[in-house]
Amino acid sequence: MAGPINPTIITFNAPTEYVEQNGVATPIPPGGIARYEYGFSQAATGPFSRIVTDTDFTPDANGQQTHNLNLSGFAFGQWYAAGRAVSSDNAVSAWSNVAPFEVQPKEPKAPTGFSVA
Repeated sequence: MAGPINPTIITFNAPTEYVEQNGVATPIPPGGIARYEYGFSQAATGPFSRIVTDTDFTPDANGQQTHNLNLSGFAFGQWYAAGRAVSSDNAVSAWSNVAPFEVQPKEPKAPTGFSVA
């Protein structure tokens, strides 16, 4: 299996331009993106049917978008995630590259101070 185990953060570079029309790239103005959507699937090619929505557009110190990833409700095993942008006009971008990750059970530490008297 590939990718990080039990990841906690999604990170990506936000789009800065609309898809080119007639060979001309147009910058996305402030407020041009309404939300980001993150899709999850246990198949690398999707479909990405488990969707999480994000409306926080504040970049981190490196200028990247981040979102906390809550894995509760995810089955153990291999997963794949991708992101897309939705414009303020409700136009939806293509899915981004696919990022693999793995969900594994968290093993507790063994008891300490165990004795039999």
